[in-house]
Amino acid sequence: LPETDAGIVDSTNEKPIDYNEYLKKVNDERSGRLSTPYDGNVPNYTRSDKNKLLTAEEREKYVSAGTGDMPNRKGAMMTKEQALADAEICFKAFYTYYSLYEYFDADKFEEAERKAVAAINAYYEEEGDMPMTDGDFYDIMLSSLDFIVDAHAGMYGTSRKGSFAKLNKKYTYAYYVEDIIFREDDTGYYTLVQGKKWYLESVNGGDFAEYLKVTIDESGELVYALVRIANPDEEKLDGDTLTVKRGETEYSHKIVWKKYNTRESAGETIAGVRIENGVPIIHTRNFYNDSYDAELLKYANTGSQLKNQKLFIIDLRGNGGGSSRYARSWVLNYSGSNVGYPFLSAKLNAGLSGSSLNGWIRQYVPKENPNNTIVLIDKDVASSGELAYQYHSTFNNTLFVGTNTNGCMLAGEYVYVQLPNSHTVFVIGTLYIDSCKEYYNGMNPEGIGLMPDVFVNSTEALDLSMKMIEYYGIEKSKDTSGITTFGTGKR
Repeated sequence: LPETDAGIVDSTNEKPIDYNEYLKKVNDERSGRLSTPYDGNVPNYTRSDKNKLLTAEEREKYVSAGTGDMPNRKGAMMTKEQALADAEICFKAFYTYYSLYEYFDADKFEEAERKAVAAINAYYEEEGDMPMTDGDFYDIMLSSLDFIVDAHAGMYGTSRKGSFAKLNKKYTYAYYVEDIIFREDDTGYYTLVQGKKWYLESVNGGDFAEYLKVTIDESGELVYALVRIANPDEEKLDGDTLTVKRGETEYSHKIVWKKYNTRESAGETIAGVRIENGVPIIHTRNFYNDSYDAELLKYANTGSQLKNQKLFIIDLRGNGGGSSRYARSWVLNYSGSNVGYPFLSAKLNAGLSGSSLNGWIRQYVPKENPNNTIVLIDKDVASSGELAYQYHSTFNNTLFVGTNTNGCMLAGEYVYVQLPNSHTVFVIGTLYIDSCKEYYNGMNPEGIGLMPDVFVNSTEALDLSMKMIEYYGIEKSKDTSGITTFGTGKR
């Protein structure tokens, strides 16, 4: 940094973040957002074009319930007629079963089919009698469906596979500036360099407000960090600069963004409860009821035991989803009433004469929380794990710590459709759930995720939360004997 006027006297009028005030602020903002009435169009559609619907015979041959094992795929070589037949079955399947057909625009699916057919014809015009591989077919179909942002629905071939959000590169992550934190005084937001205050002037020459997020420092104090929410496949992460100022001297510094990490779950049970330093910690890494029903039922029952605990931590890090009933049961056991999170829901009924989609809105019902709840999240929290986040967000006195979640909520209750010639499998959701009050910068959270109130690395989230509890003296219950501990958990 350049030399500055030695006569500058730094302000001592500090404005530290007060935990209770910040908790109230983020809860009031969340409640205000969730309580805003839905003003969009509720989907009520009927698809009755029989030429676009799968026939009863085609459904019998190519469609299976998504609750079973995914059909096996094998390599294939196809004639032009076979490739065109597979493309036709694919788009009929989307018309018949996809709950988001109108959401992503029916015209786009029709244009995608024309694009796919044209690409198949062009392939054989160029290659002559050369058969098309299943891999070539996969590339053509994916290219035509590049507008789908859905982290549940996807394409599965022999060499490539994944959700449309992944395949179409629609995932957004949180990045931070390492080792630079800011505090606030009556002059502005500052960082200390050799004991001297340098004030945050701008990011990229403009307003820094969207980048300034609350984090936890090593002492447990709530401070500020520079955070960027970005899709690295659509946005450049290099070239950003921050400018700091001391007196009349400015200095611009190139920003090196570092991605917030996720934690690996190893050597611990899927669910469990333990007590650390007087704080009950409840963790659950998934909601897969077929394999872990007994553990997850215990998890749901902890809701009853935590009613009288002044402080507890819900650790959802890495929870990739499963059945939402355990998270719903936890809320019912804790509060005595069902979930009150607002969303738009629509279930598709795929009949032979037509497919109908009938939507409805569930209104927000705020819940009183007499206790302090800290919920840990990261980018690996998805699907029903994110529904658990949403359920907890209906309670006041709840603070979310970690990073943005996966963004995997828009569709569910899927079917498998395996094409007869390429053997490509499409995963198509028949349930439409739009979490319409969790938009980030006006965007649907699919692929983006739900945001924390406090940004920290996933691997440090529990350690830093415990330090925060001690730093601010957040009240704990003196008696935790009513909590049944089970399972093993790791930080």
